Amino acid sequence: MDNVRRSSSLIERARILVVEDDAMVKSIVVEYLQAFGFKRIVAADSSRHAVRLLNDQGEGFDLVLSDWQMPGVDGLDLLRLSRKIPYRQAMKFIMITSQVPEERIKIAKARQAGVDAYIVKPFKGRLLRDKIWEVLGWGSGGNNEAKA
Repeated sequence: MDNVRRSSSLIERARILVVEDDAMVKSIVVEYLQAFGFKRIVAADSSRHAVRLLNDQGEGFDLVLSDWQMPGVDGLDLLRLSRKIPYRQAMKFIMITSQVPEERIKIAKARQAGVDAYIVKPFKGRLLRDKIWEVLGWGSGGNNEAKA
């Protein structure tokens, strides 16, 4: 019972930034997060909006879920920016990417930039949940290369 209460409390306190330029995908990710019990979700309308949020020290985030390919600032640039901001260095970052031939190169670049995990689209809710729990230290979600 205490583990359930503790887990529920962690979920309710966690603040997540979702950065996705595709409205349908963004909606699905937010719905998954709500189904997992998260209440403090901010969905950025664009990567530029996300940059403004990340530069605002008053906006505290525990986790960023970001698409890779977006107009303007892409997910890798957003990751690199977040790792340069002193008050964002402990923030966890999961990259969401599409299955494309150059995938291994992209993943290597994301790892070098400090990504905590990645997910390849399309994915199932269980994989997203496992990755979130893994990077936030709430339990094992498998390895970083798992795909749904």
